[in-house]
Amino acid sequence: ISIMDSYSRKKEKPSALMITAQNKAGVLITGSYYLQGKNLFFRASIMDAEKEKLIEALSPVKGSFKTQEEVIERLCSQILGALAFYFKYEVQAGQTYIPSFEAYKEFQTGREIFNIDYDKARSHFNKSVKIDSAFTVPLLYIAVSYVNQGQNARADSIFNLINEHRETLPFFDCILLDYFIAVSSGNSAKAMSFLRKAEKLAPRNYLIKFFIGIRARCQNFPQLAVETYAAFGYERMAEEIRGSWGLRDLANSLYMLGEYDEALDVIHFSRQHFPDESYNLRYEVILHGACGHIQEVNRVIDESFQLSGSAPGGVMLDAAKALRAHGYKEVAHEVLKRALEWYNSRITGDYRYSIAEVLYYDEQWMKAQQYFEQLYREYPDNQTYNGYTGVLAARLGEREKAIRILEELYSKDEPYLFGSHLHWCARIAAVLGEHRRAVELLRDAYGQGEGYRMGTLLQIDFESLRDYQLYIELMRPKG
Repeated sequence: ISIMDSYSRKKEKPSALMITAQNKAGVLITGSYYLQGKNLFFRASIMDAEKEKLIEALSPVKGSFKTQEEVIERLCSQILGALAFYFKYEVQAGQTYIPSFEAYKEFQTGREIFNIDYDKARSHFNKSVKIDSAFTVPLLYIAVSYVNQGQNARADSIFNLINEHRETLPFFDCILLDYFIAVSSGNSAKAMSFLRKAEKLAPRNYLIKFFIGIRARCQNFPQLAVETYAAFGYERMAEEIRGSWGLRDLANSLYMLGEYDEALDVIHFSRQHFPDESYNLRYEVILHGACGHIQEVNRVIDESFQLSGSAPGGVMLDAAKALRAHGYKEVAHEVLKRALEWYNSRITGDYRYSIAEVLYYDEQWMKAQQYFEQLYREYPDNQTYNGYTGVLAARLGEREKAIRILEELYSKDEPYLFGSHLHWCARIAAVLGEHRRAVELLRDAYGQGEGYRMGTLLQIDFESLRDYQLYIELMRPKG
């Protein structure tokens, strides 16, 4: 009122933007109402005052004189939803659907626990859609949660359901949907093309940047991934991505570039923010192993005993993989010996698979074979158990058996394999000494959705390929 008074004394007619500038406000909300027949309509527009750019022109909210308070409340909810979505996701006006604030709050609550408790997250996403049925982004998150849990068929059913009504979706949401469908089909190159379209529409949207980082690393562009993640800063990655996943993906990319010290800095930061996540310790021992920091490897292993569950076993196995890959085979043997003692001391739980892996990396092939063949008999649909029986047959001179399993894996025709069966074929071929075939199979695996990652560089079965030129060229970062 005092601002209006000052303009009145000056006999000036202030514009809304002038008043906004006087108050040093960043956002201007203007509105109007009108009567049409017996219906009362309220509408509002939101503008970035500094840039003098429209953020969102909200759809009119309809009511009657008797329900005007309820109508205004709905309008306020729309305004709050638009502001929250704009400033949180940095998507421009008209590009994505703006939910009501209540729907947005449920969506955001689900996001807070997305990588922590998928069931609870899905509950909040479902509530969000129930409040505002036109808000499809929570449905995408529900589908992705199923992907992350290996329930790809359930995820696809949701993607297909949304796709049936894509004509009702804003352009940005359609691009997001197309991106997830491409990922679900194992087409990383196509997925990246959709991300680039989304990036043009929302150049500062952190989710799009994060997805670009993941796709870049998966396609063997770790430098691009690192540069993309650099736009976040560690603090924002920890805050926005929820959990250490994003930071670990950055460390993964740095490892692929041979930047072990910088990757360690990332993981140390991640450990400070997520001290109970065992994967942080697993990454740390890998990176210390790559650097030859034997004392630090043992320190992290000791710290892993403070975590619950099977964390120490996983930490020790990863430490041994890295130590072996970087030339510390004897130290790796001692770590594996300690891991085996730890697993054998467990009173409850079925650790046969973990024990078999420890035996495998310790070159106790026959003992490992006994475990994996027993597991495969019990779970004949398990590709990992079948794959291990194949590489073990190759190592123990059972060539015909190894080739039979390789061909069996190669001929698999199932959805959602994403090249994992071809990766196992490449491992068997490499152990058999068929280097060219191994590289061709590995290349085909990447073409079907298998992602480049540091785990492949640590793989014991590809040791014979590390001096093989075709393998070196395949694994060399592209950018």
